[in-house]
Amino acid sequence: MYRPDLVDRLRRIDLFPKYIDSASVKTKSGAFLSIVSYLLLAFLFLNEFRLYIANDVETKLTIDSSSGPSNLDIHLNMSFPNLKCGSLHVDVLDQSGARHLNIKQNLIYQPLDGNGRLLVNKKKGSKTKDNYCGSCFGAEQFATSGCCNTCQEVKEAYYKAGWKPNESEFEQCTNQRLHEEDTGVGCLLHGSLKVNKVDGGFHIAPGFNVIRGSQHLHNIGSIEKEGKKDCSHIIHDLTIGKPFKGSNSPLSHTKNINSRQVFKDYSYFMIDMN
Repeated sequence: MYRPDLVDRLRRIDLFPKYIDSASVKTKSGAFLSIVSYLLLAFLFLNEFRLYIANDVETKLTIDSSSGPSNLDIHLNMSFPNLKCGSLHVDVLDQSGARHLNIKQNLIYQPLDGNGRLLVNKKKGSKTKDNYCGSCFGAEQFATSGCCNTCQEVKEAYYKAGWKPNESEFEQCTNQRLHEEDTGVGCLLHGSLKVNKVDGGFHIAPGFNVIRGSQHLHNIGSIEKEGKKDCSHIIHDLTIGKPFKGSNSPLSHTKNINSRQVFKDYSYFMIDMN
């Protein structure tokens, strides 16, 4: 049964009253406000949609508190235009007291010609037997293994004994010199190093290692005799830790050319946050 009073009561609570067309008037100011409202709605929608599909970048720093030995990889690719591979030595020293000298493992030394191009050595070198034990020329007790198979090992044994080595008397040095005559004028050094996750450093220097107490020195006498004092180098790539997509080392593509024939000490400092 229709009740007019109930319908009237429902109409009273209507929050969206309607007006007849004859009672409404469209003005220019109303149209302007409508356009502004549409633009504002579109801006808010697009801005919220952009934030919705954007990736969140979160910066996080963690401290490695684990105990026990932990290694870190250092990847390097460097060229030395005026230093032969036989005169380069890579050494690692750190705060824990670890000392690794003349590292060869996981490193490749390739000779370069005068134009900085890789030199292919076509001459066959003499093969050394696995059980070969070279003479230390009286300094066997100062050699690490009791044998001196290379020129460097003979010199290190002599330095430990406090004697002055004479390269012309050592067969190992003569063989090395004859081999280096066909190994170009420069060297390309690339590969990786494993170091402890403690404060420390590694250096690449010419000359033979000399240990005097806590001092670590390099004997560059033989290089000075040859008149080669140019330690110019080009760092093609040098990264610490595991590379990741988008990573870029600040030392990569660093070039230091020494125009004067004097020895220079180049130092680079990097902080690893891994």
